Amino acid sequence: MNKEIMSIAGISRYLGFSQRKIYQLIKDGAIPVSKIGGQYRFIKDEIYLWLRRSKPVRKDSR
Repeated sequence: MNKEIMSIAGISRYLGFSQRKIYQLIKDGAIPVSKIGGQYRFIKDEIYLWLRRSKPVRKDSR
């Protein structure tokens, strides 16, 4: 199990999202996060599981 802890900048790079998008996901309660000492922290394994649980995007079959 990978217990690597990432910051906003780290999770932004890992997911390929802007930091603004990460803050929006936090605000919406959509991403697993902890606040430690006034700073947001993410556990890499939890983020991986969160991505795995997300619904896949289906291609429109027109």
